[in-house]
Amino acid sequence: RWNTQYYLGYSFEEDADGKGHYECIMEEDLPAFVQKMLDFDGYIVGFNQIYFDNPVCIYNINGTQEQIDQLNAKSIDLFVFIHQIAGKKVGLNKICGDLLQVTKTLDSGADVEAMWKEWKETGKDSIIEEVKKYCKNDVRMTTLLLFYLIHYKKLYIDGEDFLFEPEKLITHGKVVEEKKPVTIQEQSLF
Repeated sequence: RWNTQYYLGYSFEEDADGKGHYECIMEEDLPAFVQKMLDFDGYIVGFNQIYFDNPVCIYNINGTQEQIDQLNAKSIDLFVFIHQIAGKKVGLNKICGDLLQVTKTLDSGADVEAMWKEWKETGKDSIIEEVKKYCKNDVRMTTLLLFYLIHYKKLYIDGEDFLFEPEKLITHGKVVEEKKPVTIQEQSLF
């Protein structure tokens, strides 16, 4: 059973005119956003969403395993993809720092967690804006990584090149390990 509290997140979606926009999803927005994802007719790309973001979102709306499975079926998870292609688990900050020279705005998820708690206590707008900036940047990094992978059809990790065809983003970004009961205790969404 998932115990992780959802605080806020961001999404990036392309508009009909080909431009994209970011959307901030606060706690109160989560049920509508999850329904939007469940209803979405296409792939949802993220980084570690199959094993973390999807279950956390569904858990926080009191959803079902079937809903997690539905989201996972339409997810292309770049973390899973990189693990499948390179045989290594590589974090978003490392891969984007190495390939794109773009990194997270804060040092760790613990920093974000502390800021979230401080914001809840003080209500200071500057604190929540910093947390939003961090979350939005993670989505930006994921989007840039996706564009990089599609364009170059190559990964470079720890001195090794990994070439692939773009179709592998779909087939290798969807591999889900055999289902096992998952228990996470008090882990941060950040």
